[in-house]
Amino acid sequence: MLANFLTVGQQVVILFILIGVGFVCGKTKFLSDAAVTGMTDFVLYIVTPCVMIQAFQRPFEAALAGAFFQALLFTIIIIALSYSIARCTLRDQNLQRQSVYRFAALFSNCGFMALPLENALLGADGVFFDQLGYMSQVCWDESHGHKVPYMEVMGAKRKMLEKLRDHIKERNPKATFGIEWLSDCTSEFADYVHNVAVYTTITHKDKYGVPRTDYVPLYQYIFPETITTDRQIRDDTDVKRRVNLAVLRGWRSDVEIYRCRATIGETPNYSAYLNEVGKFRDKYRWIILNGVFRDNDIVECSNPRVEYSVFTKGDSLAVVTTQSFADSIEVEFKAAGYKFAESDGVGKYESDGEGDSAEATLGKDALVVLIFKK
Repeated sequence: MLANFLTVGQQVVILFILIGVGFVCGKTKFLSDAAVTGMTDFVLYIVTPCVMIQAFQRPFEAALAGAFFQALLFTIIIIALSYSIARCTLRDQNLQRQSVYRFAALFSNCGFMALPLENALLGADGVFFDQLGYMSQVCWDESHGHKVPYMEVMGAKRKMLEKLRDHIKERNPKATFGIEWLSDCTSEFADYVHNVAVYTTITHKDKYGVPRTDYVPLYQYIFPETITTDRQIRDDTDVKRRVNLAVLRGWRSDVEIYRCRATIGETPNYSAYLNEVGKFRDKYRWIILNGVFRDNDIVECSNPRVEYSVFTKGDSLAVVTTQSFADSIEVEFKAAGYKFAESDGVGKYESDGEGDSAEATLGKDALVVLIFKK
């Protein structure tokens, strides 16, 4: 509470200093009346609307929409009460001055005051540090204050990240803390990792003639708690296969369109398919995203030509499977000790199960989840 009070006080002091500078500039005629009017109009009609629009540039959330309409309702009520109180209490023989008083009581200075105060108190939703997970080389720079050659750069990064995370979480426990590059010594302190070289590009064919990527699930298998992103889906081509692989591998979608030089609105195929898969993934978030990645463990697969991954959560098991090379392909999964419970999917598919087995017919680029329970 004291920290918030001091933060507000600091921002108010800064604003009064700015007001003081403007007052001095006006009194000394450093700024003419026309210049002051122009600057005021620019801030009021250009800057403030832009700041408000920028504040609303975020994904739609029902909770935020509800809070917005709540705030709108309270604002209307407060303005109505302020108007009534001002008319009853603020009276002056000079009608022009009376109008100024009533207007000041009715409309606060929230356009200039509230936004900087909110930003100072609440801050951003999260912080992302580029490159911090990247493998560092031996450092020979004596000006850094460490011994030369310095061989422990990654250890120093780890300590720095721990301090950064503690500082950010202390100011805002709900803030997200992300880094780029996956490494075992730094990822522990990140809420998510914007990964590099995630391998969704086809590089070879296996012994069955199926196109494959160079992806090896070693890190995901050893550290399943690490949240990583799909990164390389940057354009509007080959979208379904790559998005399906991201779901199989438990990755989040970072939507890095053309290396952040465009929005998803410029990739209609990606946008439409990600929307469809997003609903599917949200339905099974509890196990696909919040469960434990088990690669190909636990289950038996009848067809080595399909891609599949296993996730577990408590007494539940999910098999997520896809294929992108044939018009249609059949596969059967057996999960000993479990019983088939339900299935769902995206694209052209058929699925059914009984006992500890489930069968699926996968059309090209179909994505299917099979849920088993103990």
